[in-house]
Amino acid sequence: MRRIDKPVLPLKSNIDSQQGTILVIGDIILDQYCLGDVERISPEAPVPVFNWQSEFYCLGGASNVACNVRSLGWKVKIGGFVGNDDDGKQVRRLLHSHEIDGIGVKNSLQTIKKTRVVSRGNQLIRIDYENSSLKAQYNHDELLEWFNGELSGNIKAVIISDYNKGACANFLCQEMILECTRKNIPIIVDPKEKYWEKYRGATFLTPNHKEFLQIAGISGNDEQEIRNKGMELRNQLNVDHLLITRAEKGVCLINEEGTKEYRSYANQTRNVTGAGDSLVAALAVAVAEGSGIEHAVYYANIAGGLSVEKDGTSSVNKAEIRKRIAEIESELNDFRAKIASLDEAAELVGKWKADSEKIIFTNGCFDLLHYGHIHLLKQARKFGDRLIVGINSDKSVKFLKGKKRPIIKEKDRLRIIASFDFVDCVIIFDEPTPLNLIHELQPDVIVKGGDYDNANVVGKEIVNDVVIVPLIEKYSTSSIISNILFNYSSEELI
Repeated sequence: MRRIDKPVLPLKSNIDSQQGTILVIGDIILDQYCLGDVERISPEAPVPVFNWQSEFYCLGGASNVACNVRSLGWKVKIGGFVGNDDDGKQVRRLLHSHEIDGIGVKNSLQTIKKTRVVSRGNQLIRIDYENSSLKAQYNHDELLEWFNGELSGNIKAVIISDYNKGACANFLCQEMILECTRKNIPIIVDPKEKYWEKYRGATFLTPNHKEFLQIAGISGNDEQEIRNKGMELRNQLNVDHLLITRAEKGVCLINEEGTKEYRSYANQTRNVTGAGDSLVAALAVAVAEGSGIEHAVYYANIAGGLSVEKDGTSSVNKAEIRKRIAEIESELNDFRAKIASLDEAAELVGKWKADSEKIIFTNGCFDLLHYGHIHLLKQARKFGDRLIVGINSDKSVKFLKGKKRPIIKEKDRLRIIASFDFVDCVIIFDEPTPLNLIHELQPDVIVKGGDYDNANVVGKEIVNDVVIVPLIEKYSTSSIISNILFNYSSEELI
């Protein structure tokens, strides 16, 4: 059967001393969370009065990436800069508590800290402690010397976590990428700066959607333009894989094989802080463990989705990822066996006919599914024993309905139709009509809606019977789209 986003096999669960290490280099940040309540407005100014109750610290920036790598079971070493101050001591204590090797953490004059004031789950304000003038005093040569020394060990992957705070100097990034390339070590870059030349030659570049649009110089969300610009940028920077993270839309992978999109697997979004860190850490772990590129991206996408379901800066572990994969697998199993290629559908039809079962066929775009569609399918099932539904591909829908359609992508339309108990097989087709499908499958009955008559039903001469099911008035995809456009402004739809 045709497979849609098949989950990867679980990665290794036990880490032995021979497995190797992942290096993380970048901007180390201390995250502070102040928790409390707001019950009144200040009489001094129109601002809330925050009643402090508690606080806690966690590792942010590149150090959160390292935390995620460690929580996924890998040894990790981190390089960057922290101040010789109380916040710096807090960072080093946290690194030690998470069993993260911080020998590569070099001293600077100030630790970068972000303080988030939170009341009942809502962030009221963020206070940043950083002095941009101190960036020039970072000893990048010392950091590079440490990095080169570590590469002589058993390093399986390198992550550059650039938060544009000064640790990831241009020459430092290029030297690290060149050295990793010489040693055939995958290097994954999470960029934040607007100058991407320093990332030239990386294995993976993982910008978020907004960052990509800024660099690509485009402002809209035209999917084809995004793909074209992404491929152009990938080639320009000689990056093996460009992975664009797109929040609720999932991720988009662009490489020499083309473009592949992965839907989001987040069940809810509580906090986006650190989601990219979880994704890039899981990507590095999957690549280090030998997963293929598409499976590694799938795995990383799941980790990023789990991260946004948590409060604050957080890590994701393998048990959580395995559980989510099992949930996805279970969901897919409900309809996966119904989604077939032409050869697979023909084999099913052969088995059904051998059991003297009557085969019904119907087809459609099924874009923005409505009650009229469901009525047609349920009625069609009554005329035989097995119902096969042909679904126009995205390419076919565009040809029939125009370049702005379909609204719902083909893989999701397949899943929706396959989820109905009264549907036995779903098959996609690229042609404007399903004539080839009907010819190959040889169903007994074709069922169409009331906007057809027997004379213009494609494939009528192949089957024994054609049934026309009366339409239910006022139900159509076009009318749904028109009502949305008429009743809602673009701002209300966001």
